[in-house]
Amino acid sequence: MIDSQSLWYDEGNSARMTTRSFSEIAQASRNDVHPPGYYVVLNLWSRYLGTTEFGLRSISALLGVVCVCLIGVIVRKMYGDLAAIICFVLASLHPALVYYSQEARMYSLCVTMSVACVYFYIRIISEARIKSLVYSGYVICSVIGLYTHYVFALITFVVNFAFLLRMFINRIRNNVHVPVKAWFISHIIIFLCYLPWLSIGVNHLISWPATKALDPWTIWNILTTWKWLVLGQTVLLDDVYIGLVCYLFTVFIFVKSRKVDVIELWFLVPVLIILGSGLGTEAFEKFFIISVPAVVIAGGVGLAIMVNSHSYVFKVLGLIFCVIVISYKYLSLVNLYFNDKYSRDDYRTLVYDLEALNRDKDVVIVNAPNQMEVINYYDKGMVEFVPVANSRPLETTNEIRRLEMLADKYTRIKAVYWGDEQTDASGVIETWLNSNAFKYSETWYGQVRLIEFYVDDISDFEYLGVKMDNFILDSYGLNSKEFNPGEVVVVSLNWYTVDITSDMYKVFVHVSSSSNLPPVAQHDSYPMGGVMPTSSWSAGEMVLDRHGVYLPIDLQSGEYEVYTGMYSDDDGKRLSIDGKSEDEKILLSKIYVRSND
Repeated sequence: MIDSQSLWYDEGNSARMTTRSFSEIAQASRNDVHPPGYYVVLNLWSRYLGTTEFGLRSISALLGVVCVCLIGVIVRKMYGDLAAIICFVLASLHPALVYYSQEARMYSLCVTMSVACVYFYIRIISEARIKSLVYSGYVICSVIGLYTHYVFALITFVVNFAFLLRMFINRIRNNVHVPVKAWFISHIIIFLCYLPWLSIGVNHLISWPATKALDPWTIWNILTTWKWLVLGQTVLLDDVYIGLVCYLFTVFIFVKSRKVDVIELWFLVPVLIILGSGLGTEAFEKFFIISVPAVVIAGGVGLAIMVNSHSYVFKVLGLIFCVIVISYKYLSLVNLYFNDKYSRDDYRTLVYDLEALNRDKDVVIVNAPNQMEVINYYDKGMVEFVPVANSRPLETTNEIRRLEMLADKYTRIKAVYWGDEQTDASGVIETWLNSNAFKYSETWYGQVRLIEFYVDDISDFEYLGVKMDNFILDSYGLNSKEFNPGEVVVVSLNWYTVDITSDMYKVFVHVSSSSNLPPVAQHDSYPMGGVMPTSSWSAGEMVLDRHGVYLPIDLQSGEYEVYTGMYSDDDGKRLSIDGKSEDEKILLSKIYVRSND
C-alpha cells in the first residue's frame, strides 16, 4: 500500500502546503526551491481525498498510471502493438516510476507532464490536420510542467530542438513544412503564462545552494546514472552489470534502426545537461526521472525489434534479454518494498517513540527547522519540540546560548538530526551537547538520527589511576548509587594518555549483574561522543569523557555493577588492565536498581 511507509522530510512540506491558501502557497514557494504548481494541485486534491498518507500520495499514484498508459500510447502510435506491450510492461515495473508514484512530491506530476508533452508533440508533427485541442493540450501540459519543477524546462528544450531539427530536414528535402506558425504561437502563450514566475524561477536557480559533483564525468558517475535510468535507485550497481549491458544493447538496436528524433533527444539531452551541471549526485539523481520514459521506450522498442527479427538467434536473444531485464527490475522492486535500506525516513515511528518515552523535563530539539512540518503531521501535542539551527550560516553564539538555556531548564535533551551537512556543517550543536551533557542513546530512523542526552553535573570524583595500555583512567564520577528503571546512569571518566597514538579506541560503559554475564545496559562511543577521539589526545592531557547508560524500563530490581574499558575500532579487541590479558574491564561501582512497582 502507498501508505505503508511514513512521510519523510520533503513530504512533510507537501502536507503543510495543503493547509495553506493559494496565495500562501505562492508566497511559501518564493522562499522554497520549487515552483508552486504541484502544491496547488495537491491542495485541490486533498480537499476530496483528505490529508492522510494515502490521500496525499494517491494523486502521485494516479499520475503514475496515466504516465505508463501514455508511454504505451506513444509507442503504439510510432512502433506498433508488440513494442507498446513491452514498453508498457517495462514502464509498469520501472522502480523509479513506481517509487515516485508512491510519494507526495512533484516528480510523478513532472514526469507525466513530460510524457504528455512529447505525446502532443508527436501528434503535431505527424498528423496532417491538427485540431486546436492538440495544441491546447500541449500548452496546458507545458505550463503545468514548468510550474511543477524547474527541470521540466529541459523537456521544453528537447521538443523545440526536435521541432527545429525536423523543420531543417524537411526544408532540405522540400517536404511539407511543419506548422511553424502555430508552434510559435503556442510557445508565446506558454511564455506569457509562465512570465509571472519567471524572475522568481531564475533567482531560485541562481541562488540554489546545491552540492555538486566535483568531477561529474567519472566512469562511476556515468555507470550509476545508467543504472538509475534503467533500474532506479533501489539496487546496487555491482549486482546488475549483466542487466545493464543487455539493456544497453537493446537501446543500441533501437538507435541503429532509425534516424535521430525526439525519443533519442529526450533520452540524451536532459541526462547530459544534468550530469554536466554536477547534479548527478545521490541527492539530485531523481531529476533523471524526466528521461526515464525515453529510456523505457528505447529499450522496449529495441527488444521488440529483436523479438520480431527474422533471425531465429536474434529472436531468442531478444526473449532472453526480456527475461534478464525484467528479473533485475523485479530485484530492484523487492528492495524497494522489503529492504529497509531503501525505506523512507521513518518520522512516524520517531514521533511515536518520542511520545511513548516522554517524561517531565524532556525537550526535543530539531536541527533542520523544516523537519517540523513532517513532525507536526504526526505529533499529537504530547512532546515539546524546539527548532534550532534556524539561520544560514549558523550563528554559533546564539545557538550555544539557546542550548545553555535549554540545559538549565530540562533534564533530557533529545536531538533530531537530518541533513547535518547543510544545517550545521561544523557540528556546533552536537559538539556542545557531547561536551556538556551525557549521551545515552543513538537511534536511526532511516537517514534521521535521534540522539538522547541527560543533563547533569558531577562534582564528586573517585580516584582510580588504572592503566590500560597507554591510557590511564585517572578518576570517575557517578550521578547516584540508586536508580529506578527508565532512568539514566551518568558516568564521568577522566582519562589521559602516556604517549600519543594514531589508533582510534572506543570507550564502553556496561551495567551488569555480574562480571561474567552480558550487560543489561550499555553505552559505547568514542570519547566525548567523538569530539575527542584518542588519536587527537596529547600526552598527559586530561580528557573528561561523558557517558549515559539508559536502564530498561523492565529491568529487574537488585544490585548491579558498572564497568568501563576500551576497545580498538579496527578489530574490536579490548585493552587489558596493566597488561593482564584476563582483565579487560574496570569495575567502577555497584549500584542498586529499585523495583518498578
